[in-house]
Amino acid sequence: MVTFQDLNTTRIRSVPALPLLTRGIAVVNDCLRAAGRTLDTGERLYSLFREAGLTDPEFAVAVPTPQDKESAVVMLGQTLLTALPFAEEAGVVTPGDLDPDTLSLRQLEVAGQRAGVLDCRRTRAGRGRQSAG
Repeated sequence: MVTFQDLNTTRIRSVPALPLLTRGIAVVNDCLRAAGRTLDTGERLYSLFREAGLTDPEFAVAVPTPQDKESAVVMLGQTLLTALPFAEEAGVVTPGDLDPDTLSLRQLEVAGQRAGVLDCRRTRAGRGRQSAG
């Protein structure tokens, strides 16, 4: 059995929409693309397992939904802070465009005012049998 976490970044959103959160998600997605990563790889697991020679793969998916919107906002803020040096180097953002000292605080402040964040992380477990032959 294989277990891992897939951050399904194309589906994270807030209702109602928060411009700072929406921009943060776009920056993360643009960083992943600039690094040559495929977004939402977890959605392709069945095909990937088959391509790897596993027969009859089975999957279980859990979608954690935080009770408080702050935890999802903090997770995004931490992801942005981690990606910021690469984002600047790759031209996703201009240096100084995102202030690392206040980014998470500003996101929390805005989120606390009016939105419920939908966090789309998925924990996946998969298994398959090696093909005979």
